[in-house]
Amino acid sequence: MSQSQLQCQPQLPYLSQIRHQLQNQGRYQVQSLHLKVAQIVCRAQFLIHNVNHRVIQFQILSLCLVRHQFQNQSQHLFQESSQVQSLHLKAVQIVYLYLSQILTVDQSQHRAQLQHQVQLLNP
Repeated sequence: MSQSQLQCQPQLPYLSQIRHQLQNQGRYQVQSLHLKVAQIVCRAQFLIHNVNHRVIQFQILSLCLVRHQFQNQSQHLFQESSQVQSLHLKAVQIVYLYLSQILTVDQSQHRAQLQHQVQLLNP
């Protein structure tokens, strides 16, 4: 064996050990990256679940608000229709009173004309 070969032999176990350590370190880094990826995926799934939950809550809330608004609008429309019916009734009453006064005036005028004609016929 040459001098250089003799010097390399003791270094072979050392190089082998370094290579083994680097391989282990590479495995640990890969495992660490796998763990980080798994954590990110789990966190993403958790966030997606939270977003879906919030969307469902928002949909329920919006349906409740629509229902509440519909009830309010229904009550408002009912009040308006009641007011319209009341105004219609008042208008009918006013027309009835007006027509009855016209009839009364017409009847009075007609009586007065008849009495006047009777007086003219009976001097």
